[in-house]
Amino acid sequence: MGRKVLFCRWGIYDPKEVTMDELIKSTSMIMDVLMDEDEQTSLVGINMLGDCEGLTFSHAVAFTPAHAKKSMVMWQDEHPTFSFHSVALLLPGCDHQGRRIILSRPGVFDPSTTSIDELSKTMMLLCDIFMEEDETLSVTGMVMVEDFKNFSLSHLAALSPVTVKKMTTLFQV
Repeated sequence: MGRKVLFCRWGIYDPKEVTMDELIKSTSMIMDVLMDEDEQTSLVGINMLGDCEGLTFSHAVAFTPAHAKKSMVMWQDEHPTFSFHSVALLLPGCDHQGRRIILSRPGVFDPSTTSIDELSKTMMLLCDIFMEEDETLSVTGMVMVEDFKNFSLSHLAALSPVTVKKMTTLFQV
């Protein structure tokens, strides 16, 4: 669909120095710039992916219910084409073999608005980013835990044999 991917690293800011209002405002400004500079983006939307590494209790406390409501209103009303999917999350810590754990949630994407190719490209981009940021991943590897909640026949119908072969080949390499 030609959507841009906005990769957010929510755990790298210091909640003692940056207020949640400032963070929400800066996100809104970035969205405005992306929408204004690229007409295609304003038509097809943006996929936001989030890295939760480094999030602490201080981050959670700073994100009050009022901030959650403000964010949802912004994403739904100000930027209705903005598409927020937490399809893959890098979990903190490692498994018993020292591998990083990725939680994959294929049921959260909407197959009527997001192609399976787009989802596959996004997953590969995430894996590349994770590998680049943590060099030990290339040695220890990653484990992907799949959560199929809300995965339906429409999701399954989007998986052609060719797509399944591509995905299998990519994840085995």
